[in-house]
Amino acid sequence: MVLLMGLYYFYKNSPKQRSNLCLSFDALAQKKVVPTRVGGTRWVGHVVLAIETFFKAYQAIVSHLGDVVQQMNSPKEAQNKARGYLRLLKRADVIAFIHLLLDVLRPVRNLSLTLQNRKTTLADVHNKADVATSVLRQYQTRFT
Repeated sequence: MVLLMGLYYFYKNSPKQRSNLCLSFDALAQKKVVPTRVGGTRWVGHVVLAIETFFKAYQAIVSHLGDVVQQMNSPKEAQNKARGYLRLLKRADVIAFIHLLLDVLRPVRNLSLTLQNRKTTLADVHNKADVATSVLRQYQTRFT
């Protein structure tokens, strides 16, 4: 979560970094997607959206952060932040955890959206709750 939030603010607070990230997207011939905010009133949905956006932008972010680290004219603060984020982004355990988080939160998000819908029936809630519970149980038995 801290990594996703850090990347969001790294690009939100610096128009230069954001525009250079867009140049990385252009160089990779990918659709431009800027990291999104993790928190919010509907935090489950925001976290899922932030993770999905993160994976869509992963290559461009890694490419851009590598460029920031290597540029001598970049501010030291930006270089240090980029170096730290890049180190985390290249760790397999961090990426695996983010994937796990996405796998767990998707059914929870679907349940949450079902509960927020005014036209939802009790049967809909029951089905979504069963799906969410079964996914969570699968991960619980897999990792214990």
